[in-house]
Amino acid sequence: MIKEGTFREDLYFRFNVLPLNIPPLRERKEDLFILIDFFFKLNKKRLTFDSIVKDFLINYNWPGNIRELENFIRYLIVIVEGNTVTKNHLPDQILSSQRPSNLANDSFSEIEEALLFLKNGRFTEDYKSILKILKVFKKQGLNIGRGVMQEMLPYFLSDSQLRRRLATLNKVKCIKVGKRKQGTEITELGIEVLSQFENLMTANEKKAVTLLE
Repeated sequence: MIKEGTFREDLYFRFNVLPLNIPPLRERKEDLFILIDFFFKLNKKRLTFDSIVKDFLINYNWPGNIRELENFIRYLIVIVEGNTVTKNHLPDQILSSQRPSNLANDSFSEIEEALLFLKNGRFTEDYKSILKILKVFKKQGLNIGRGVMQEMLPYFLSDSQLRRRLATLNKVKCIKVGKRKQGTEITELGIEVLSQFENLMTANEKKAVTLLE
């Protein structure tokens, strides 16, 4: 609203005393099964998941966030007979959302797994911008810190937002985050993932031009 000129910037900073950033579930998949255990305890029920179901849940985007997860657990408690959740128990929106990386094709490469994970959400452009910056510094044999990265990004990301994007890229082995003040560098896998992102963008641009013609 500030960018659109519909809300006063000085008024925003008067209100902005204690900003609390709570990342959506899709950005903190490491919390998924902790939350699932919590909801089971809350409902005094215990179910186990087979490995295929775990893949589906980890790779699902959870657009309804924590509320959707809580309702999903309630749904399982009602429909599952026995103690094990299988693929047949999953609702259609989870089954049709995407193919987990190790579900049907064990030959998926690390690149394809990373692309699948990074494209699952709204932050693809953030990942691509970060990797581009790191690639430039990699050619100079340099690592950089978050401060420099923030300055070079084509748009603003808060420190907490940038930390989360870097944590995700580190998780899929696209970057190496140094200890203390060693900075961050792009990996060979990250360079290849960036190339795939750029190829995908080029293909989409060509498709858009064709449609316009």
